[in-house]
Amino acid sequence: MSKAYNRIDRFSEDIDLSMNRKPTQTERKASKEHIVEIAKSLGMELTNPDQIKSRHDYNMYVFSYDSLFASKPMEIIVETSYYQTVYPVEKHEVGSFVGKFCKNNGISLPIPFEAATVIMNVQSLERKEMSDDEAIIKMVDANIQREEILPSERAFSFKMKMDAIKRQGARDDLTSGTEFQKSGIKVDSWSREVVGNEAGMTGRQVAKYIRLTELIPELLDNVDVKKITLTMGVDLSYLDVQVQKWVYEYFKENGFLKPVQVEALKNHSNLSNASQHMIITILNEALPKKSTAAKVSLSEKKLDKYFPPHYSAKDRENVIIQLLEQWSTQQAQE
Repeated sequence: MSKAYNRIDRFSEDIDLSMNRKPTQTERKASKEHIVEIAKSLGMELTNPDQIKSRHDYNMYVFSYDSLFASKPMEIIVETSYYQTVYPVEKHEVGSFVGKFCKNNGISLPIPFEAATVIMNVQSLERKEMSDDEAIIKMVDANIQREEILPSERAFSFKMKMDAIKRQGARDDLTSGTEFQKSGIKVDSWSREVVGNEAGMTGRQVAKYIRLTELIPELLDNVDVKKITLTMGVDLSYLDVQVQKWVYEYFKENGFLKPVQVEALKNHSNLSNASQHMIITILNEALPKKSTAAKVSLSEKKLDKYFPPHYSAKDRENVIIQLLEQWSTQQAQE
């Protein structure tokens, strides 16, 4: 865009390719193949193939190429992004910077070079000004379309959008004629429902994600990697920061945190003045107690000494139970 409008007089650091709709998986795969093929035909090599995933809404291709003016290979970055905000476009000529420079300065290159000029659709400079809150909402809506999004990313995105909507107040394009209450809990409920409807969720689900923003970073990271469930994360978010830190230390030292332990903390009557020792005690006592009953096993070789060969396993079991009942009766009479 900057080159099309002659805003820069140098090489561009990278190439940005965007699509204003959500492409199919087939289109994503095809675009990846085309980008790599074109770069290869130009003598460039993709240096980060393992990081490129066609299912992702954003990818950064890093290509290396041999430079005429540097001893080491140079790099050029191609960034692709889908489902971007649509802006007005205009057709502009975009020419080669090298070709233009050489032509203007009467320089002949040592190798054949075609200073091709192409016509491209470029974003128009005339754009509708957006408020900060409108920009936040558009940014969140674009990012939330990604196929893979971490719980923490969704949580903070929902919170940003909900806060922006609350600040905007009643908006014709969002309320759709619904009466909007401008105070108290009804504001939160209304804004959660708006965010939820546009994300295909309920307001309650949105509220749960937003609660994750109250977690300390260490616990939130473990929600992202699925070592702590979303429900456990929501329950932990209601604990004081210091208590959360103690819970994380316990989790780190023991390597686990069970739902029953989080439930015990949630249901405890008062944790406002809790100590670390108290939190550890609650967590340990919530675990199921291990059985202390002794296990007795009799090998077939031992039993063969007392039973005829034709006795089946069921026959042996019946005899043993009868003898145990007789023994139990004798013990009770003594």
